Amino acid sequence: MHLKLCFVTFVLTVIFVIVNSSKPTPPAVRFYLFPDSKNTEFCQELIPGDSKSLFSSKYDKWKFPIILVHGFGQNLSTTFPQLTKDAMLKSSVQGNIIVADWGRLDEESNQRSGDANGGVPLNADSIGRKVAGMVVFLINHGLLSDPTRVHIIGFSLGAQIAGIAGQHIKHYTGKPIQRVTGLDPAGPLFQFRRIKGKRLDHTDAYFVDVIHTNQARYGYIGNSGHVDFFPNGGGPDQPGCTSRSDIAGYPGSCPHQRAWEYFTETILESKIWACKANSYKEYSLHRSSCKDKVLFGLRVPPSTRGSYFFDIRRNDPGYGSGIGWSSLLGSAEKPWDRPLHSLYD
Repeated sequence: MHLKLCFVTFVLTVIFVIVNSSKPTPPAVRFYLFPDSKNTEFCQELIPGDSKSLFSSKYDKWKFPIILVHGFGQNLSTTFPQLTKDAMLKSSVQGNIIVADWGRLDEESNQRSGDANGGVPLNADSIGRKVAGMVVFLINHGLLSDPTRVHIIGFSLGAQIAGIAGQHIKHYTGKPIQRVTGLDPAGPLFQFRRIKGKRLDHTDAYFVDVIHTNQARYGYIGNSGHVDFFPNGGGPDQPGCTSRSDIAGYPGSCPHQRAWEYFTETILESKIWACKANSYKEYSLHRSSCKDKVLFGLRVPPSTRGSYFFDIRRNDPGYGSGIGWSSLLGSAEKPWDRPLHSLYD
């Protein structure tokens, strides 16, 4: 499903690209700021290196940046990041919502390789550097005081890119960012040793929370964060998913998509509780007597550590079934009790 593209304020600029002679130079990643909660389609392009694009935008220096990074086969206009971005804007989250769009690189990699995986995973480092460069750009222009006020949220390959961006930001600034959220980090190729060290892990931010919904298919197998959540055991399947609910051309993709759907659900409406356990089997045996529960999703306490499990079905209270949420369709919204940045105090 594709949603209507935003109205973009284009600013002409000269983009200088450092060419790596050993690899094709990836097209520029584009960054879009969504500043208006009343008009969620309106956005402004922020161009690293072009201060005019930044200072003519509605970027609010008193709010921290929340950067959304999409996955393979997605772009600015697909359901992720669009629905997650809309939920953020309609909630009480006090942040600058920025979408990193690398869809053009995705398309060109596919055309070069003719392969479903393309060259994209091996270019994840280049994309991560671009995202890191956006953060440094904000710091250098006085609109971000500290990288520890940054939250990057990535889905699938975007989750791996988010982690890589966190690594580069720490290298550039000497400080880690506050948080990386990985929504079912991509597994294909990232399980291989040849790119070890260039994937999401707990060293990429002060707090790394990860959601697994499609392990052993499109999702990464194993823990990657300070806390890892495993809805319905973490996959490879999720309730309610059939071949008809897969994305065309991506068989078995429905459970993968559930990661961002579950997470987006927590932004506006539901309080989903998860239980600490060593395995899904252990959780299933003792769920009724669980003594270590935490809120799952955007409001997870940043001190949380370990593996957490919960069961969720299409008809459970609070779950929007992956089709859409009432608050995103114009009904009364249910905002958070507190803005996101208070979690970082």
